[in-house]
Amino acid sequence: MSRTVAVAGGGYGGSALAKALVAETKVVLIDPGDAFVNTAGSLRTLTRPDWGSNMFFPYAEFLTRGTVVRVQAETVVQYKGADLFPGRFTEQFSSA
Repeated sequence: MSRTVAVAGGGYGGSALAKALVAETKVVLIDPGDAFVNTAGSLRTLTRPDWGSNMFFPYAEFLTRGTVVRVQAETVVQYKGADLFPGRFTEQFSSA
């Protein structure tokens, strides 16, 4: 039986989790962007402008066997104490 794990958000935690799980199961990463942005690294670019390209890591490059769904949240809805955010579908790519 095949498992699929959906990871909401491609920030530091979501990207690390998706990358760790992709070797064991199907992973669907849900994020409005197409790349992980190392915001902490932005300070280094102030002193080393050539380092700027190290701030962006496209999901397709490190999530080699997963699917990325790009969705932009439009509203937040409360349902049984949980925040649900129906969004607008933007783009999907699969590298599996």
